[in-house]
Amino acid sequence: LGIPRASKSPQHSLAAPKRLEFALTSKLARALDEAASHFKAAVADTDLVVLHMRYFGKGFIKQVQISPDAFVQMGLQLAYYRLHGTLPLICESAHTRQFRHGRTETVRATSSDSVAFVKAMAHLDQSSAETKLHLLRRACVSHVELLKEAMNGGGVER
Repeated sequence: LGIPRASKSPQHSLAAPKRLEFALTSKLARALDEAASHFKAAVADTDLVVLHMRYFGKGFIKQVQISPDAFVQMGLQLAYYRLHGTLPLICESAHTRQFRHGRTETVRATSSDSVAFVKAMAHLDQSSAETKLHLLRRACVSHVELLKEAMNGGGVER
């Protein structure tokens, strides 16, 4: 790409790092203690369950020509909708590493296609399996297109 590579370690004489000492007021110390208590309570209130999918995984999803990332995103949106009765506002990061100093771009994962899929799945008795599969595929294709657009500099967030 014609980008010059950095030389090995530069021969600068840098001072050794020093530990920073902060002067805390009693009010700030109390606020930090309170924040730590809130954090510990949040950790204690967090449940984690790992579900091992025995019937299919990334290989099967790829075999049926669906992006595993998009498949999971649609699953997250459907789960959120079933739990809360509303659509989530999901952000996913996309790398822009093909650009010099590229970082990330934000992708809004909720699209009109994902909304159509989620709503069809949420009302199980109203849509045929073929319709749901079609909507899933369309939502996944749209998701991949949004990611590619953002990775190619077409994002609108950053």
